[in-house]
Amino acid sequence: EGGGGGGKGRAGLRRLFLSRLAERRLLGYALEGWAEASGRPRRRRLARLPRERGGPLVVCLDTSHSMAGGRETIAKSVVLEAVRAAHAQGRPCLLFAFSGASDLAELRLTPAARRGASKRRRDAGSGGAGGSMDRRSLTRLLDFLACGFGGGTDVASPLRRALDVLERPDGADVVYSGADLLLVSDGELPDPPLDPPTAERLRRLRSRQGFEVHGLLVGAPRPTPLDQLCDEVHTCLSRFDPLAVMRERSAARREERLEAAPAWR
Repeated sequence: EGGGGGGKGRAGLRRLFLSRLAERRLLGYALEGWAEASGRPRRRRLARLPRERGGPLVVCLDTSHSMAGGRETIAKSVVLEAVRAAHAQGRPCLLFAFSGASDLAELRLTPAARRGASKRRRDAGSGGAGGSMDRRSLTRLLDFLACGFGGGTDVASPLRRALDVLERPDGADVVYSGADLLLVSDGELPDPPLDPPTAERLRRLRSRQGFEVHGLLVGAPRPTPLDQLCDEVHTCLSRFDPLAVMRERSAARREERLEAAPAWR
């Protein structure tokens, strides 16, 4: 911005400079006589998943009868990618697949003493891939995701088991300290979803440790018992819900038939 010219010209140049700066289209610039000022951060709850950067990941995956088919495939695909990425970063993962009261499967994927994480950080710093998952862990994860119970829905069982691990972590469970929980379900849960003792344990853990439960709803956005369980329910998968897709296609075909039908006089 030069010293000559009128105020309007300088104002126009300043707007042009700021717009290109915001769009990251400047080839270069220098700052003189400036001071840092603390901004007012925007509060975003989604930034707290998980609570600690690079922290452990605990997932409860609904494999009940209502999830069978496309919904279960979508849910397992999301869990596969989330766990693969977390494990590649050296983050311990604890997974539960559940259905009825006696239907509960558990999988622990814990990188060995953070050696893998350190190596991956070195690889990342030197341009290496660093994002792969070892074959044994991947095989265990795929075998786990291949199972499905197809029965009723008892979300209290996996939550009780997760609380057992997170309330007083010791021994092998210490690596999961500070984790939050992701619950992946279509929302077809009992109402209320938890028995009073389990609900009280969950309330105490939230109060004492800031523990959070995040829900990932597979299906159309709507009020479900997930809302009673979760601090936040994410509906980003709603557009991929097989039932919603089928209804949209049926409606589109119905419109096409109406347009193609001869007009009755």
